Amino acid sequence: MKKSLLCVLCFFCLIGASFAQFSIDKIDAGGNLGTNMNSRTGWAFGFGIHGDYEIIDNLKAGLQLGFSFSDDMFVFEPSVYGKYYLPFLSFFGFTPFAQLDLGASVLNITEEKTYGRFLFGIGAGLRYEFGKLYVEPKITWGYPFMLAINAAVGYTF
Repeated sequence: MKKSLLCVLCFFCLIGASFAQFSIDKIDAGGNLGTNMNSRTGWAFGFGIHGDYEIIDNLKAGLQLGFSFSDDMFVFEPSVYGKYYLPFLSFFGFTPFAQLDLGASVLNITEEKTYGRFLFGIGAGLRYEFGKLYVEPKITWGYPFMLAINAAVGYTF
């Protein structure tokens, strides 16, 4: 019994040491705030959280949970995204990026039923970094929201 416990303990120590070899500064997490055209009557207020990981240089994959509401509806939008930074186009500390979103959109219309929709978006924005903090204003075109304008603020771990 003691021998197997020692083997398990040794295994976890080696796993911990192997993870210490990798840099974790490729992980971003933050929140976003903005407006979109999810509402039947015009613009809706939106907010959300996001997190991503840099797969290779300048390419990130992430998960985003978005919420938006207006006087006539509430929308929940979980999605995954890929974001590609274009550092060769950087200017005054801003780095442009392109983003592709895929996910679902759950619309709950006041006093009516809930609808599910496929979510697709393509966006462009700029990233500005303050040490480990960053700001990313972005504009996105897609379905079912047509147009969204938001800004993300986050931290790089």
